[in-house]
Amino acid sequence: MVTQTFGEILFSPGPECFKEFPCPESLKRRIIISTKPPKEYLEAKEVKDKEDDSQRGKASDEEAWGNEVPDLKGSHVANYKNDLDEEDEEDTDDGDKSQHSLAPEYKHLIGILARKPKGGLDAWLRVDPDKVTRLSMSEQKFEKAVVTHGKQIVRFTRRNVLRVYPKSTRFDSSNYNPLIGWMHGVQMVAFNMQGHGRSLWLMHGMFKANGGCGYVKKPDFLLNAEEVFDPKIKLPVKTTLKVTVYMGEGWYYDFHHTHFDAYSPPDFYSRVGIAGVPADSVMKKQRF
Repeated sequence: MVTQTFGEILFSPGPECFKEFPCPESLKRRIIISTKPPKEYLEAKEVKDKEDDSQRGKASDEEAWGNEVPDLKGSHVANYKNDLDEEDEEDTDDGDKSQHSLAPEYKHLIGILARKPKGGLDAWLRVDPDKVTRLSMSEQKFEKAVVTHGKQIVRFTRRNVLRVYPKSTRFDSSNYNPLIGWMHGVQMVAFNMQGHGRSLWLMHGMFKANGGCGYVKKPDFLLNAEEVFDPKIKLPVKTTLKVTVYMGEGWYYDFHHTHFDAYSPPDFYSRVGIAGVPADSVMKKQRF
């Protein structure tokens, strides 16, 4: 049914595993399937999701602006070991044994194979020079992982695809800070697009800068094979952004001077900020 529906626009990698992913230019106007083999998918769904039970009912404050990139180490390291022992909600891999019983026609349609080897983060983030894959993590596991395996994540995402998705307890369609993923090279930062808040503003701003096409080229420093980028260190300043804010008048033509306050007219001001790695993040308030 898949081949009949999409026809020639369906991308098929063939019987061989990719040693590196095709460039986006070669995949324009193509449909790409990224999933795990059916047997692994069904087995993963049978695993009880302990993460839901441990986090259910906890309040979420991620929508508050606060620092652009919060200090994750202090708040997460204490529970790091126990959380990593829990099963993730998808991509658990039993190795290659299930591949033998998989229909070859279906296997050849999977353009980006999603897998997660058994073991901890060291096994998950091990780079295989002979093939590439996609790995998925919940936002909570990822935030803990960047504390202890930040450079390994950057190294992994040079060749492989990493997907981060919201925790399942976000019933209000809230979101996490996407910059934590982007600064570590994550290609797929899954979001609740029907939500609202500052996290979603960052998402819109990121892709609006590229015409809203949904693809932004990863910066070269995240692809440098000679040196692994560390988002936490301070580097020499290369560019300085200067913003000029012009005071706007005219609000009083549309509103009475007591429209906003019964005793005095309002004092409007503007705030301009940069969202990025900790060394770049800043928020300035206009002075009159």
